[in-house]
Amino acid sequence: MAVWVDSNHVGNVSSGKSLQLTVTAGVHRVECGLQAAHMKDGAQEFNVPLGKRLIVVVAPSRWDGRPEFTAEIG
Repeated sequence: MAVWVDSNHVGNVSSGKSLQLTVTAGVHRVECGLQAAHMKDGAQEFNVPLGKRLIVVVAPSRWDGRPEFTAEIG
């Protein structure tokens, strides 16, 4: 599964793995989808306050393979 942040490819996630990303302040769109199909299956936007950072963890769902997102502001 390929992962994009603000339309920039930032990495890939394989089954059972996750990818941690740190982004700067502002609104960021995180998307992911099957790399072979070049299609984006899921997307979510995060608004990061000034002076804070957002760590996004993207992992394939155990149930249907679609991406799941979790986020932590630090």
